[in-house]
Amino acid sequence: MEFIFKTESFNILAFKYAEEQLIEPLRKITELNSREKLPLLWKFSDRLKKRKNHVSKEIINRRIKRYRVWGFFIFLMSLFLFIPSVMDTKELLFPLIVSSITMAIGLFFVFSCSGSYDKRLKKSAHLLVKSLENIKKYEIIFNDEGFDLNKADFIKYSEIKLLTKTQDFYVIFYKESVTVFSVNSIYNNSNNLFEEFLNNKTSLKFQYCQL
Repeated sequence: MEFIFKTESFNILAFKYAEEQLIEPLRKITELNSREKLPLLWKFSDRLKKRKNHVSKEIINRRIKRYRVWGFFIFLMSLFLFIPSVMDTKELLFPLIVSSITMAIGLFFVFSCSGSYDKRLKKSAHLLVKSLENIKKYEIIFNDEGFDLNKADFIKYSEIKLLTKTQDFYVIFYKESVTVFSVNSIYNNSNNLFEEFLNNKTSLKFQYCQL
């Protein structure tokens, strides 16, 4: 089976709220990468999120501020241990490992509880849109083995990490890259069959991102 997406005139800026549509897919891949690197921290974070559902917004805001302060405090304390450990790694290997972990924990709470995370996502979405402005046309072919990007790069389905769909775009993350193409640019078959086909080939489910 083969699915073809192509257009002779692609203009990312012609789509309403193009940047805003790409923020949620970028948030999802950022979280996925972070979960792979810091599974224990995310396990703890998920527990906190479950508890948030049972308290008021005012209490949640107070907790966020408290977590941010404690995160910064943990980072500073671990920094005092980290610096001398680096100077003598053979004798202070264990303190070096402990301080590195606690520094990561501190930074995690500082940045995950602040607005800088959303600012970085907005900036990333803006840069992604700017990179797509240079694309005037494309042809992407999905077959049983993988997909071709403009008959140049072939990507195997095993390399795909995340499938997302917004109002106007399919956003597919693979290896360290991403491809974005219009939902309405399908040349043959239907979008429903395409999504079902890709779900089966990748063993992943499309994640639908709404504004």
